[in-house]
Amino acid sequence: GHRFVLMLLYQTLGGKYWTKSTNWMTNRNVCDGWYGIRCSPYNQVLQIDLSDNNLRGNLSTLTHLFGSALPELLNLNLSRNQGLRAWQALEAFVSSSSSS
Repeated sequence: GHRFVLMLLYQTLGGKYWTKSTNWMTNRNVCDGWYGIRCSPYNQVLQIDLSDNNLRGNLSTLTHLFGSALPELLNLNLSRNQGLRAWQALEAFVSSSSSS
């Protein structure tokens, strides 16, 4: 589910180097205080905002997971992370899947 994908995102994008990672990789529900995560009242991840957070790595390995594991995701903001590659492709994917 969404917890697995978010944990994979953390590991793939250098989470231990992030500027802010409050509650990531803890036992807390992802909708209960994980930095940058906004959810619906039904605990569906609607928004991920990790902009300007020192993310690094390549997102292309994760793109296929987002549509199936986070079907309600409406907004993904990973801008201003200079060490991040291929996030524009993922952002376009999320935008196109949410508009259908």
